[in-house]
Amino acid sequence: MRPAAAPPRLTAWLSSNLSPPEPSALSEIGSLRRAVATLAATKDAESPPGRQRLARVQRCLVALLTYLEKKERIRLFDDERLVAPEVRKPATMGQP
Repeated sequence: MRPAAAPPRLTAWLSSNLSPPEPSALSEIGSLRRAVATLAATKDAESPPGRQRLARVQRCLVALLTYLEKKERIRLFDDERLVAPEVRKPATMGQP
């Protein structure tokens, strides 16, 4: 079920009374900016540069979030949490 849209008067008031958001502290991290730029420039969504590392980091973040939710007895997401699959390098000739 989608939330109802804000009334036009409220939308107009919000847009005239709220200043644009301050830049996030995350946007100041050079390595994060480079990672986002690399992903944005990727031509093949199935195998972006650093795919194995991104998948490993995503699995760690999901595990950490799950741990914190259990510890704090809260649930941030109702839906099933998706986890990146394990990415294995293809075997080369002569190696298992």
